[in-house]
Amino acid sequence: MLNTLMIILTFLFLIMIAYQDIKNNQVSWFLFPLAFATVVSNGLLALDYKDYFLIFLINLSIVLFMFCGVALYYFIKNKKLTNIIDAKIGTGDILFLIVLSAAFSLFNFIIFMVLSLIAAICLHLIINIFRKYKSKHIPLAGILSVFYILLLVSNSIFGNPKMFDDTFFMKLIFNTI
Repeated sequence: MLNTLMIILTFLFLIMIAYQDIKNNQVSWFLFPLAFATVVSNGLLALDYKDYFLIFLINLSIVLFMFCGVALYYFIKNKKLTNIIDAKIGTGDILFLIVLSAAFSLFNFIIFMVLSLIAAICLHLIINIFRKYKSKHIPLAGILSVFYILLLVSNSIFGNPKMFDDTFFMKLIFNTI
């Protein structure tokens, strides 16, 4: 019962994040801690708290590594230190990546991030083809929210992939190799 309530709340917060980011290119700050709280609750219901926080810290370090990679790219490109927050990546996007780092086991997090970031770039390029006014802004938090919503729906209907269990993707990858 509590698990279902947390999933419904997560779903609602994700819808609000997606709507606000895609429509207005900004998200109300309070949605991120609310989404984080429900995602952490889901994780603690699925795993032992020590295992959960270890996975969260590893996922968070991946986000930090990605952020440092983007900062390094702009440092090399501009030949000077560049503040990339709000100029290249929004604060809401960073906060949402922190939320996502609490939402998955390690392997599922990596798979989700790679596939959803590639899809976000492709979606942005396709949308810009049909837009009269081109936009450089990618509503990353909004697009990632939509993908996470789709994953939650898939998990609710089919039972897979489970957010904190890597066996679904491990079987899928290693049985096809």
